[in-house]
Amino acid sequence: MTTNRNSDLPEKNLEESSNNGSEIISNDDIEIELSKYKIKNYKSYFKLNPYRVAVLSMILAMNYLLSWISYAALTPLSIIGFLRVELNFLSYLICWKMINGFYALLLVTPGTWIRYLGMNPEPVGSTVMNISDMSVLGVFILISFLLNTKAHIKGKKSFYIKYCSSAFITIVFAGLINIAYNFTFILDWYASYTGFNGYVEYKNLWYAGILMGFNVLKYTVNFLLFISIYDVVKYISKNTSLN
Repeated sequence: MTTNRNSDLPEKNLEESSNNGSEIISNDDIEIELSKYKIKNYKSYFKLNPYRVAVLSMILAMNYLLSWISYAALTPLSIIGFLRVELNFLSYLICWKMINGFYALLLVTPGTWIRYLGMNPEPVGSTVMNISDMSVLGVFILISFLLNTKAHIKGKKSFYIKYCSSAFITIVFAGLINIAYNFTFILDWYASYTGFNGYVEYKNLWYAGILMGFNVLKYTVNFLLFISIYDVVKYISKNTSLN
């Protein structure tokens, strides 16, 4: 009776491959590598490089131009005399797409107060716009981030589904938060600044309805403008980004 001398070769090959094969990576090594990757991404997110400086400068100039257009063309269409639709929120959305949310939020303050160069704004209105735009933009960025990480929607139209959902929720929030701001302190600021106590009497349902409609109109216009040029912004960002 003959024995098959090759019958034990697979076991020997397995043992040799396990001993001479690739180096085993421990969980600690994986955690270290992931930590390094996260730190690198974290630093890259906040890093200010020449590309970002150039983009921020161009977007700030665009912001000023949009403010001028709003001031010159839309002032006659102001609601109850002082609620004017502003188009400069569009520039913050472009900054969010081309750089990131942090720098978009950072741009809100200089983008608001730069209108003092030739547009003769009043301080209360500028402060209100600064607070409102920063709050609305922050909520939009947060909702967009959550939808991108939690909603697994694929396909060419995935962005538009997520974007429109984020924009809709944000617009509703904008109306509600601005009503809260006005009734809490803004109308009191206007009364104190102008010496006209009649502003305090605006704390009623009639004025709340006007504020809701105005903010829905303002941010809807800006979001629609952004979505109409989104493909162009995406193309420019993709082909020029060095960050």
